[in-house]
Amino acid sequence: MKTMKKLLSLALAALMIVLALPSFAMQADDASIGKAPARDAANLNEALNVPSGTLDFQTSTDYPWAVDGDFAISTNSGMASTTSSVWTNVTTSAGDMLGFEFWALGEGEGEYVFDGLQLIIDGSIVAQWWQTNSWQRYSMELTAGSHEIRFTYKKDYSIDGIYDLAMLDNVYVGQTILPSSISVSPVSVAAGRRAFVNYTVLPENAMDKSCTFTTADPAVATVDADGVVTGVSVGTTTVTVTSTANPSVSGSAAVTVTEAADGVELEGFVLMDFDSDALTYNWVRFYDSDPSFVETTALMPTDTYGAAYYNGSVYGYLYGAGDSRFFVMDASTHQVSYPGGSSGNAMVRGMAYNYANDTMYAIVNDALATVDLSSGALHVIADFTGSADDLMTIAIDGEGNAYGLTLNSIRTSLVRINLDTAVCTELGELALGLNFAQSMTWDHGTNTLYWARELDVMDSGLYTIDVNTLAVTPCGRIGRAGMEISCLFTTSEPGTGGLIGDADLNGSVTIADAILALRHAMGLSTLSGQGLANADADANGSVTTADAIIILRLAMGLN
Repeated sequence: MKTMKKLLSLALAALMIVLALPSFAMQADDASIGKAPARDAANLNEALNVPSGTLDFQTSTDYPWAVDGDFAISTNSGMASTTSSVWTNVTTSAGDMLGFEFWALGEGEGEYVFDGLQLIIDGSIVAQWWQTNSWQRYSMELTAGSHEIRFTYKKDYSIDGIYDLAMLDNVYVGQTILPSSISVSPVSVAAGRRAFVNYTVLPENAMDKSCTFTTADPAVATVDADGVVTGVSVGTTTVTVTSTANPSVSGSAAVTVTEAADGVELEGFVLMDFDSDALTYNWVRFYDSDPSFVETTALMPTDTYGAAYYNGSVYGYLYGAGDSRFFVMDASTHQVSYPGGSSGNAMVRGMAYNYANDTMYAIVNDALATVDLSSGALHVIADFTGSADDLMTIAIDGEGNAYGLTLNSIRTSLVRINLDTAVCTELGELALGLNFAQSMTWDHGTNTLYWARELDVMDSGLYTIDVNTLAVTPCGRIGRAGMEISCLFTTSEPGTGGLIGDADLNGSVTIADAILALRHAMGLSTLSGQGLANADADANGSVTTADAIIILRLAMGLN
């Protein structure tokens, strides 16, 4: 017994020595690159030209383009079967280029544009866009001669959104302009997590802004071809961004790698990726501590608005043209199977599992239903009544209390749902509004209600909701430019929310977990969320050196 105590004492002393060692998880940094603030333009020419540009623009009488700050904007939002055009006439020499920056919002499907921005040269459509959701740059070579360059926002006869518009800036016609400088913002990232490099290539009308990336010390941080920095170990290094078109131009900034961060891991389905639609129809994974960095896990054939996790699997329904199959996805491998059931013509727009009575519930059109997890059969309980104006989503806590959000673009209401009768009772209004597709989930490991909110392309993100105080706390934007997320879920379950001792949430208990617990107990670092719960090995509500010893025993196989 004395020998065992001595062994543990020596081990604990060793832990004290290696307190500075990092642990590993995943993180992200916000990397959206917007336009720099500038003074308001005095007229349309100043708004559309590059600085000191001399192009002369004309605009349509009906729905003319207007000055908005230092750029121009189309004006036929919400007006079906209309166009809003602006154009200029130029005479070019061989090798001249057209370049401009734009932001297009609208409707479309794949290559088909219903409402969107068109680039028309000499009467022919050269390119068109319906959903870029951030400022983009486009350039192309022009033939020598006279040309009319026209930008038209075209709307079709249906679905007239208030955000159907385009913004245009820094139009340039002339010889190729190479990058002359690159400014890079400092990067801070936790060990084991990732962050985008935020940089700006100047001048604004440079034709090719592509870059390569390197770090000075890969032992501290690495960077990939897309400018994603990964923290390796605590310390500092530099990241250098170099112009591809003009390799003599580069910029550098410090990279600071901090200790590994904790956080709740969430997953959801991307109904719309506001960063060029790149991840639409993908399942993605992210952390509440910084949801801006997402990882793809699986691709689906079409939309799904309702799905929920239970016992290692995600159950849900597709919602596409003629395809409403019931599916089961393995939460670890993300392999999908289709047992044969279907929602028919009904839209399942929210699901949640009730661990209190072992039942899966679903919002089906405007009714509450239960789900047979073996066949996908839906059994309607009743239509929603009470304070249930277009209920958008559902989440259920570990005690069987069910919550939902009502459709309201100004102030949504949080309601409690009676799972026996489908009667909804309003708990109060939240300070935020929402759009049609939303999702919530209850994380049982931290007893937290998460909300993947979407109002429009300008206003979306991950939030937590306190069901007692109705306080809504933002966690950050999901993805680089924002995402519309359905089917939000975590894999925590009541009573099985975490592995005792697994402070770094890597699925096993090692000496590194004991180090994290000891550092927390000594006030040298802070655990939170599921990592904190797992580190409380003696379940007394706090993490002390006693917990570090228990975890150490677990790691050594002594418990």
